[in-house]
Amino acid sequence: LLQKKETEPSSKSHRQIPATLDYRHMFTGIIEATGVIVSITNHRSNRTFLVESRIAKELQTGESVSHNGVCLTIEPAKQDSNNTNTYQVTAIAETLAKTAIGSLTVGAKINIEL
Repeated sequence: LLQKKETEPSSKSHRQIPATLDYRHMFTGIIEATGVIVSITNHRSNRTFLVESRIAKELQTGESVSHNGVCLTIEPAKQDSNNTNTYQVTAIAETLAKTAIGSLTVGAKINIEL
């Protein structure tokens, strides 16, 4: 989320331009890792993905992570909890309808951005 801290008047208009912004929650666009879809489970209109990646151990429940450009929240592992290289995310119906994340299949490789 962007947070305005100060504003300076723009010389071209009367609108205010943020002088500083808080970018702590912004994705950089740099792919930091890749992953593989291990399993997919449908729950009503939502879809849960179990992802295997070398960064799984670094992720924390509640953290937002971009998967092929779609921001999904890390969930407590319920599936394959013996494999420490996996983590779980769920895409809700609206996300599935408005992005290509729903077209992923087991074995698909994905780009991960922290």
